[in-house]
Amino acid sequence: MKREEIKIRETDGSLTIESEMFTGEPEDDISDWMVVPLDADRYLLQAKKSGNFSSENSGLASCDSEVFANLIFGFNQRRWSGTVSVDTGNGMKKLYFREGEICFARSNIIDDRLGEVIYRTDGISLDQLAQSAVQVTREIKFGQVLLRSGIFNTVDLWNALQWQVRDIVRSVFLVSRVFFEIETDGEPAPTEVVFPEGTRSLINESYSFGCMYREFLTRITPESTIKIKNQDDLGKAYAPGSFIGDLLELIKANPTVGSVVESSKLTELNTFVALLSLVNRGYCSVSVPKKAETAAPPEGLGPLKAKLDAYAILVSVVKQKFVEEKIGFPANDLRKFALNLNSPGFLSLYLNEAGELDRESRVSMYSQCRDSAERIEYFVIRLESLIQFLLQVSGDLLPYKTAKNVRVEYRSMVK
Repeated sequence: MKREEIKIRETDGSLTIESEMFTGEPEDDISDWMVVPLDADRYLLQAKKSGNFSSENSGLASCDSEVFANLIFGFNQRRWSGTVSVDTGNGMKKLYFREGEICFARSNIIDDRLGEVIYRTDGISLDQLAQSAVQVTREIKFGQVLLRSGIFNTVDLWNALQWQVRDIVRSVFLVSRVFFEIETDGEPAPTEVVFPEGTRSLINESYSFGCMYREFLTRITPESTIKIKNQDDLGKAYAPGSFIGDLLELIKANPTVGSVVESSKLTELNTFVALLSLVNRGYCSVSVPKKAETAAPPEGLGPLKAKLDAYAILVSVVKQKFVEEKIGFPANDLRKFALNLNSPGFLSLYLNEAGELDRESRVSMYSQCRDSAERIEYFVIRLESLIQFLLQVSGDLLPYKTAKNVRVEYRSMVK
C-alpha cells in the first residue's frame, strides 16, 4: 500500500527521475512526458496522453481550501457540469459534476481504492480485502467480487461506493492549498452516485473536516506520545484483522506519532486521518504541547461557547443529584447518544468516560466553526439535543421532585 519508490537525482544541472511508474506496457511510449510549471516551487510531470493541463476548454488555477470550497459552491449554484482535477500534493483527484451536483470522484492513490476504503471503515477484514483483491481482473471489478462471494449485497456495495466518493471529496480539503484544472467538456463519469444531503452540505462538511484535521496537525509533533485507553468503543471490541484492531496493535508497538507514520502502510495524510479518528472515538489520546492545551477558543463563536458551557453546567448539576440519590450516572447512554449526533465517519461531538464533553471535541468544534456560521448552527442544534436528552434521562431515572428541581436549577443558571 506504500507509494512506489521514486528516486530523484541532480546531475550536471538536470534532474533524473526513476520509478516503476515509468515502466508501462510494451506498446506505451514511456518517454512521452511533459513538465508543466505550476509556481516558483512546483512543476507537474504529466503523460501527454493524459491530456494537456491547459486546453482551450479548461483552466489551471491554485487557491487555498476555503476559496476552493466557495468555488464548488458556485458550481453547485450555477448547476455546472464538467470535471475538476485536483492536485493536493498527495496525488491527483477528479471530481465529476452533473448540473451542479457532485456525482462521482476518482483518485490515483492506492488508499482511495474501493477495497481500501471499505477496509478502513470496518466493512471487511484484511483477509477479505486480500482474498478479494486477487480476484479482480479487467472484466471483474472489486465490488463485483464482493457480490459474487456473498460478502456484500447490492445495498452494501452502493453505500460503499457512495462512501468512497465522499472520502475522496473530503481528502481534497485536508491540505491548505490545492492546484486544480477545470474542464467543461471532460469525460463523463463512469458511474454516478447521489448524496441525499446534496453537494452544498457535502462540501461544507468536507471543508469543516479539513479544518479539524489541520488544527489537529498543529497540536502534535513526531515526538507526541500516543496512549491507548483501557476501554472499548462503548463495548465494541475490535479483533486483529480489522482496520482499527490492526492500527491499535501498530500503536502499541510504535507509541509515538512519528513512529506510527513511519511504520504505517497508509500514506502519511491518511495515517494522520486514522489517528485523528481514534482520538475522536476515545480509543487513545495524543500528548500535545502545553501551549496548545491552553489555547483560547477563537473569537466570534459566542453561541457555540454558550451552548458548550450550558451542557457543562447541566452535567455538573445532574451528576450531583445522581450522587445524592445513590443512583449510577448513565454516562455510557450519553456517550452513545452523542455519537449518533455525528455524520457518518466524521466524529466531532463526543464525550469522555464521565459523560463530559472531551477537550479534543471542543477544539474540533472550534476549528470547524471559525469561518462558518452554518457550522456554528450545526453544533448548537446538536448540543441542544444532547442537553434535552440529558434532561429527559434525568426525568426518567431520578425521583420526580429531584428531576423537576434539575430543570429549574438548570434554567436559572443559563439565563
